[in-house]
Amino acid sequence: MKYLSILCAALFAVAMVSCAAEEQIAAGVYFNAGKYYCPADEEAFSQLKSQTGRLAKLYMNFQSWTEEYNTFSTRLANNAGAHGGVFMVVWMPGGGEDKASDANWSCAAITSGAKDAYIKQYAADVKKWGHPVMLRLAHEMNGAWYSYGTSFDKNGVRHNSNKPSDYAAMWRHIWDIFKQAGAENVYWVWSPNIFVVNERNTLASQQADLVELYPGDAYVDWIGLDGYNDGVKSKWRTFPELFDCSYRAITALTPKPLMIAEFGCSEIGAPAGTSKAAWITQTYLTDIPQQYPRIKLVNWFSRDKTKQGETDWRFNSSPEAQAAYSAAVNTALYQGSITLEHK
Repeated sequence: MKYLSILCAALFAVAMVSCAAEEQIAAGVYFNAGKYYCPADEEAFSQLKSQTGRLAKLYMNFQSWTEEYNTFSTRLANNAGAHGGVFMVVWMPGGGEDKASDANWSCAAITSGAKDAYIKQYAADVKKWGHPVMLRLAHEMNGAWYSYGTSFDKNGVRHNSNKPSDYAAMWRHIWDIFKQAGAENVYWVWSPNIFVVNERNTLASQQADLVELYPGDAYVDWIGLDGYNDGVKSKWRTFPELFDCSYRAITALTPKPLMIAEFGCSEIGAPAGTSKAAWITQTYLTDIPQQYPRIKLVNWFSRDKTKQGETDWRFNSSPEAQAAYSAAVNTALYQGSITLEHK
């Protein structure tokens, strides 16, 4: 009877994946191998295909407005398209986490027009390129690690004096500039972090903030969520434990297609009887298709950030994890394409 139960459970899981394959999900990746990454380097594409047996449908590039290479890169965009994927820029106002409290980079400062010259040039360059590109503007805005973040600090003060309504106004201001430039080939991705609940940021306040942070359906094409199972700094959590509450809140806001824009899992911290490899299999083949039907794109963050005080998020941090990831993204379920349209 015990073995019959195990067999029935396995057959049920396969049946669920087969049914879900009718609504296929796209598989994306942020593949950063240190010296090279997608979509910058041909070697990275070769490594990705050799490690997983396939290329991705989305390639992501992080870009701060103040870094040396802060213009739109047609080289990266062309590389992404040449390797079968959509190019998505994670476009970050400000100078990154080291300038997280700089008043010159608050949401209100950007809305005032102080950065309009840069925005207009970027919009013109994107329009000139002419092909579809996803712009993931000012992501994880419900945290406090970027200059446009809006969560409460330990004293109960909004980060960098940003109110959620300030963020939404900033978003619409930038969108309007692209609209005026005629950059209709841009598809806008609004992408908060999963809720970070603490003594200052309650679940109720996070949910209320999300409503105010959303700029409106006319200004957004895709929505996304970021979240990591970090067994190094916190308790090991399943995908539903990480994403469920935020998923319910964000999908109640809008019918726009949803992506998991960034996520990953550590090797460290797994309870007895499980592992990163098991987490990957459970997440891709059971949790997402059975519980979260609004998810249309899953984008793994594959980079070792141990030296940055985090952990090794790569899908190939161990042979077992690599095998699990490769098996998952090569199922029929994850052969979907990314639909880009303005509604």
